[in-house]
Amino acid sequence: MYRPFQMNGNPYKANVFLVSVSANPVLEMETSYTKLVADGLVDEEVLQELFASELGNASREYKGSVQFAKWLYKISGEQVVITSLNAFEVADVKDLKAVKKEQPAQFARGEQIFEEVLAEFTPKIIILQGKQAVEQFG
Repeated sequence: MYRPFQMNGNPYKANVFLVSVSANPVLEMETSYTKLVADGLVDEEVLQELFASELGNASREYKGSVQFAKWLYKISGEQVVITSLNAFEVADVKDLKAVKKEQPAQFARGEQIFEEVLAEFTPKIIILQGKQAVEQFG
């Protein structure tokens, strides 16, 4: 599954993008829940309700991203879009190498989705999270 972004609000009103290397955690869902998942991408409560288990076991990086977004909103009122250089969901950033090798079309689509999100919402500020994100952005 691909996760283009996540936030709590309207992405068109967000000026800040927080960009990591990969989309994690993997959110397991049935195809009948596609509309709910789409709603969850812009509503943190819905996302938490649907994927409490996955989010509870998420990486420190992901949890830190969510906390950063909440903190920035609290102190400035600025909404943050959490996104990834590759929207293809993986359990760990190390898994992206295998995806690139074994599923090159899905890997390429994940990168393309990030470019589409960036072009669609045109953030004023992009924060790259981690060394790998800095090295791969561009």
